[in-house]
Amino acid sequence: MRIGLVLFNNPLPMAETELWNLFRRGDRQAFDQIYYQYVQDLLSYGDNITFRKDLVEDCIQETFVELWKKHKQLGATDSIKYYLFKCLRRKIYRCLAQENKRYVLSQSDIPELLISPSPEKTLITTQTEAAQQSKIQQSIHQLPRRQREAIYLRYYKNLSFLEVAEVMDISVKATYKLIAKAIKSLRKQLNFYPSSASIPFLALILQIWLF
Repeated sequence: MRIGLVLFNNPLPMAETELWNLFRRGDRQAFDQIYYQYVQDLLSYGDNITFRKDLVEDCIQETFVELWKKHKQLGATDSIKYYLFKCLRRKIYRCLAQENKRYVLSQSDIPELLISPSPEKTLITTQTEAAQQSKIQQSIHQLPRRQREAIYLRYYKNLSFLEVAEVMDISVKATYKLIAKAIKSLRKQLNFYPSSASIPFLALILQIWLF
């Protein structure tokens, strides 16, 4: 039986390197804190890889189980979220490969990739006209999956180009090209400037119009 992920706010923030090192030494509270602090980010990232939310949740659970089992063998990191993204991405692709299912998105299958009811993930605020929301959502949905993933990591999780490259297991040069193609595509499709947009999307729009 699948067990749903538990979501809580992280009550005790501390430096990432300190938190990670405590976890590597077997501190269960540090492990729990890492889970609660990053599980929502992992869910959001997983949704940008596959529309199968049940698979994403299972992969997140398995990722944390494996991390706990191997905590003594883990290396150091100065970005826990970045490290977890890499682990989850490998796990999801491995699961998809094991199921021998080709990743295909039809218009009816497409999830809310970069648009979410939560304020921190809202692509356009509720004041934006419905026509603008529909246009932007449609434009992003039409991007190839890897381009959407790169845009999400770069502009919504603020990873550097180097970090995006390492998470996606491609070169930095390939990352620049991937994001450049996405921006060119969005620039062709978007013929308006949102009057009310979230900060991440404003950064993306700025890149589109200045590219």
